[in-house]
Amino acid sequence: MSQIELNGLLWDTENLKDENGNDLYCTFEAANETAKYLGRRLPTKEEFEALVNLPHVWEAGKKGMLFGELFLPARGYRYFNTDAFAYVDTNGCYWSASPNSTGGYYLGFNSYGNVHPANSSYHAYGFTVRCVQDK
Repeated sequence: MSQIELNGLLWDTENLKDENGNDLYCTFEAANETAKYLGRRLPTKEEFEALVNLPHVWEAGKKGMLFGELFLPARGYRYFNTDAFAYVDTNGCYWSASPNSTGGYYLGFNSYGNVHPANSSYHAYGFTVRCVQDK
């Protein structure tokens, strides 16, 4: 998998995929375990905060947010109780490695240009996964 360097980290340039090539939607625990299994890790909420400090813009044609040179597609999320998908192509939700009392923190953004690097969510939601490695 290709990577780019931003803020002293090597960021994967693609989301983790399932066996069919679709974005993998994981719970907080599964996201962190999968990254570890691959020899990578998830960004911390502080690393997402640093990413958001880079120039960023919503890319309407690509349906996602560009942070510096890193593009994150707006893949929405999967509800924990129904497995239904929501806000695909308008919102991005990416798990961090940082836990909280109910699950974990995540980077959230939407097509209106809003970006929240340290949202808190229940652990069972299915969010997309973007891995990093220390340089």
